[in-house]
Amino acid sequence: MTSRIEGGGDIALECVDLKKSYAEGPIGVDVLKGISFQLKKGEFVAVIGNSGSGKTTLLHMIGGLDTPSSGLVKVNGQDFSALSDRQRGDVRNQHIGIVYQFHHLLAEFSALENVAMPLMLRKSESVKSAQDRAKKMLERVGLSHRLGHKPAELSGGERQRVAIARALVTEPTVVLADEPTGNLDIHTAKEIQLLMSELNQDLGISFLIVTHDLGLAGKVERVLKMEDGHLMSVESVESF
Repeated sequence: MTSRIEGGGDIALECVDLKKSYAEGPIGVDVLKGISFQLKKGEFVAVIGNSGSGKTTLLHMIGGLDTPSSGLVKVNGQDFSALSDRQRGDVRNQHIGIVYQFHHLLAEFSALENVAMPLMLRKSESVKSAQDRAKKMLERVGLSHRLGHKPAELSGGERQRVAIARALVTEPTVVLADEPTGNLDIHTAKEIQLLMSELNQDLGISFLIVTHDLGLAGKVERVLKMEDGHLMSVESVESF
């Protein structure tokens, strides 16, 4: 079975009756209770909900960081959840970018090296090509003057920009972001909100963002709400 995923029409990502349960001693806990939704190519969608509602679990299922108890995750029309761990890793590298609340940059490497890392994992990518592409993406997120700086030498907002550049450098089909502004001050959070919106519009990459930041949720095309393991549409974040 190949890990390369092609096709899929206008749908970047799809969940079909996705369920996830965990065992806590003799008791089973149902976290996701049959979630079905589609994310179109180029769409910018936010998922809101209270802590413990299953938002991060959903992202883990979609990103292949965990496997569902039942149901399907499709990337570009093919069943991502049916792949082996290694194949899912290959698909993540090719098609899925992930941005975390805490940037998870490698402390011993520069911004340029951190962003180039996903490309360096590809046998077909030369070091020069990976660094050239990483440099262009860092320039795109406004960090051309910080290429050689390590994470400890960067501000919180700059570190998150590096993390976003790392997620985008592979030109993925979809970017999954878990509370990308949750660890930032209000001013920096607004800068990151604007940056993600611009990148979505300019590059046509789909964004699925889990957030408590209603300011960010108010700027996306569509808002979904996680509640008691179910996912539903929300007409306005003001009602949340």
